[in-house]
Amino acid sequence: MADRSQWQAAPLGHPDLLAFVQDLYDRGITNRRAINTRLEQDRYPWSFGSEFTFRRWCDEHGADRATAGRLGQRNIPQRPIGLINGANERWSADGYDKLSDWGFCFYGWQDVYSGQIITMCLLPNNRCPQSAHWVFLQAVPTVGGKSSPPHCSLWYEADVSLATLSRLPLPDRD
Repeated sequence: MADRSQWQAAPLGHPDLLAFVQDLYDRGITNRRAINTRLEQDRYPWSFGSEFTFRRWCDEHGADRATAGRLGQRNIPQRPIGLINGANERWSADGYDKLSDWGFCFYGWQDVYSGQIITMCLLPNNRCPQSAHWVFLQAVPTVGGKSSPPHCSLWYEADVSLATLSRLPLPDRD
């Protein structure tokens, strides 16, 4: 394991907390819930709030990159994870995994004709269909939505999204 004393941004209330968690981890207790239970039993006022926080703490390379300020230097190919092809690709969805060591990723939808960014957000994962589905549901109402899907070959999540939106009332536009 990496030396966490340099990586820890702010000192915690108990200076031996990191040593305690490191000791549990070294003894083979590597489950976040088990470590949180031990922290609660020993009355520590702190716990790992999410699996991503715990993984960030366990990943010595991610911690070392965070310490060195080398965010996003892993040479990950930037490719769209979902592309909806129409006459000239009406919508484009890009998810980048450069922040995955820290538990989140950047995701955006863009109108390929105009280059206008429709929506941008941070999501916990850019590789699961639920994320793409949720972002698309947020993006289409932003530009007014359509009562029927555009004429294009749709991948599954976009097809479901448009089918759902076609059943919703259009917002009043003044």
